[in-house]
Parts: sequence; structure tokens; C-alpha cells
Amino acid sequence: MGSELETFHRDASHVFTLESGSRGPCWYGQFRMHVSFRPPSRAMVDVSVFVPDDQPDPFEARFRAEVEPAALNELGRRLRSRVASDRARLVCPPEPDD
Repeated sequence: MGSELETFHRDASHVFTLESGSRGPCWYGQFRMHVSFRPPSRAMVDVSVFVPDDQPDPFEARFRAEVEPAALNELGRRLRSRVASDRARLVCPPEPDD
């Protein structure tokens, strides 16, 4: 994910999707993040989370934001850096000592 976001916007057809789980009955739920280029120089981030009614805390949420590709590149860089370190959390925006 970090690598994909760090290099996002190689060209106008570049899209990135991260998906975990499914809405199917044998899954606890689903997380999906889809990033696409939006001309002339923006990116659309679409995040959805679904937990079905038969689970203890069911819910469904969807978030959509238009952002600058450079912000996604920085998030990707920070994710890759965090994976390589022993720190457990990622804070955006960065804390003063981060």
C-alpha cells in the first residue's frame, strides 16, 4: 500500500484498490479503499467499511475525499517508513517528535 501511494499518479489511468474481507456471509465484514486520478491534477479517495447486521456491532460507512496526489505520495512514504521502523502507530499530521 505504501509503495502504491508513494508512486501514485504515474499517469492519468493509475488506480489503486486495497480490499480486505467481503460482504459475503462467511466474512466478518469488508474494508475497501479505492484511489483514482481525477483530471486535471487531483485524486479521489473512496473508503468504505461494512460489518453485517448479524455481527455484534454492525455498521456501514463510506468516506470520499478529493485530495492532491502529493498528499497521497507523502502518506505512502510515511507508511513505508513506519513499516521499516519499530514504531507502532502512524499519526497524521505528524506529531512534533515524529
